[in-house]
Amino acid sequence: MIEQLRVQPGLRASLTTRDTRETFGLDKAAGKAKRKELVERLSVLQQRLYAEHERSLLLVLQGLDASGKDGVIRQVFTGLNPQGCRAVSFKAPTSTELAHDFLWRIHAALPELVRSASSTAPTTRTSSPCGCSASCPRMSGRGARAT
Repeated sequence: MIEQLRVQPGLRASLTTRDTRETFGLDKAAGKAKRKELVERLSVLQQRLYAEHERSLLLVLQGLDASGKDGVIRQVFTGLNPQGCRAVSFKAPTSTELAHDFLWRIHAALPELVRSASSTAPTTRTSSPCGCSASCPRMSGRGARAT
């Protein structure tokens, strides 16, 4: 199922080519069982991320009002430790935000990156911690780390 949903690096995601009625061969009962299995897996992965103190995970849910974003959060994150999660809601974009790509305003809300204790020779970063251009709000120094 994951291969059918994966967007390959370098390619653009195209929602217009996806059938909104696709069930990936799962009926409701099988979907609930699979979700339970995956929520348990997410819990283990969350514990590993916390233990390693090296990476963060960003999940962006974009959709119209009443498109099910809250339900996804409620169902998928039910098995995770809430102290390790943060939800940020965005309203209509400002004119400044509209002048940039659609993820630009999200960059300021990115999870803080943990500094590596083994980093002894910092170098200058030419892009933000999230990999975008120097115009990213994260380049202001808040949350930036040397690599």
